[in-house]
Amino acid sequence: MRILLLGLGLVFVGCKEIKTPDGNLPVEAIEVAQELTGTYVGKFNGEPATIQFELEGSAPKVTFQTDAGSKDIIGDDCGSTIGDLRKVKIKEKKGSILARFQFDSGDCEIEDQFVSFAFKGNGKLKVEILKDYTLVYIPNHDLNIPLPDVSDLPTGSRDFEYFPNYLTGKFAKVQ
Repeated sequence: MRILLLGLGLVFVGCKEIKTPDGNLPVEAIEVAQELTGTYVGKFNGEPATIQFELEGSAPKVTFQTDAGSKDIIGDDCGSTIGDLRKVKIKEKKGSILARFQFDSGDCEIEDQFVSFAFKGNGKLKVEILKDYTLVYIPNHDLNIPLPDVSDLPTGSRDFEYFPNYLTGKFAKVQ
């Protein structure tokens, strides 16, 4: 993985982010991306699954399938789909590559329009999709006061924080 990061760093000197508006990698990055292709097995949101990364010309493609045979990454028969690659971030200090692919949640409400794949060293892969946010009341006064009804408070109150909730998975490369 260090060689891959070094290779990408040399190809894109001074550039830590590659945008791919058409889903295609620059020619210089295809050889490096080829090293990440293959089959990864693990669990996504607690469900055993397989992720396959392939290159179609210069366009990376992702297929997802649970062990039960569903191709819907968020489940519940949503009809979700993983689309084209939109961005690659090189995190040299952490020794990882982050790839963000377009995401359509289908018939289910999901906050994110992207699915993130973080390629770590030793063939490890972390997958994240931002599901939604939880609004939490954090009073900056006496904690013995009952929490007010959210609808009664003005928007933008400093007593509330949004915390992201992610659908996540961990995978390991097998081929």
